Amino acid sequence: MDTDVQDKSIQRRIDMDLLSRSSAGIAIYAIVLPAVFWPFDFYILQPELSLLFAGGMFFISALRYLHKLLTKPLYNYSPRLWLAVFSFLSLSHAAILSSIFTMAIYVYTYYSCHVFGNGGDCQWGINGTHTQN
Repeated sequence: MDTDVQDKSIQRRIDMDLLSRSSAGIAIYAIVLPAVFWPFDFYILQPELSLLFAGGMFFISALRYLHKLLTKPLYNYSPRLWLAVFSFLSLSHAAILSSIFTMAIYVYTYYSCHVFGNGGDCQWGINGTHTQN
């Protein structure tokens, strides 16, 4: 029985360390995200998507902050539930951020080739960059 209590104590320390290390991301994703749109001019090309992504990141950050505030009672109720919610919210941030970068790169490439380019005659090079003929 002593080993089981010790294992739970170690797992709790690991989980709380994970929470403390990820806490900075709560604010960073909510506040710094609009800076991602500036270099690609994505906010000009896709204002609705920019608003949707920024709002989604802010909403997920708010949920993660609420999760952090409710960590003690939720973890005492069920460590597995706590970890499942933590994982879902963290992965939601990652999914939105990767979608932002994918869309920003795609939209930038599309507009530079088809709108500003040579009549849409773009080819992809070996290293993934586009060239115009």
